[in-house]
Amino acid sequence: MLESRLQTEAKELTSNCRELTSLEDWALGWEALKTLRPKLEKSDFLARKNQLQLDGYHLLGIFAEGKVVSVASYTVSPHPVFQREMIIHDMSTLAGEEGKGFASNLLQYLDTLAVQLNCGRTFVATAKAAEFYKKNDYEAHATALKKVHAVDNK
Repeated sequence: MLESRLQTEAKELTSNCRELTSLEDWALGWEALKTLRPKLEKSDFLARKNQLQLDGYHLLGIFAEGKVVSVASYTVSPHPVFQREMIIHDMSTLAGEEGKGFASNLLQYLDTLAVQLNCGRTFVATAKAAEFYKKNDYEAHATALKKVHAVDNK
């Protein structure tokens, strides 16, 4: 009985997930994304929307009570072994909405989407949420390294 109720709740949460495509959608999603990226200015994020989408960036959101409570962003890249690879760039939930299953359901949605898009694997680099991903059947794979380049953001 409890398992059935939890499955129903998970389906409801996932059914509230959709891709954010319009400028208005992105404005709604920015608040949740800002939880993870506190230096991200709304005007800069919205100004970069069109180029990000042209580059293959997708933004997903889960809605509850008329607001976006959790977001995730991803791209899909070609891969010589796995055919295609989904790369999760960001996953973030509004402060005060954590622990309600939103991120887990968003990740479940992404996993289903990756299979539909013929991605042989999903890759995510995280410094803070490794345990969350492990709990959702992701395994440690590699060391992530970065080099930040000075680019003109205009």
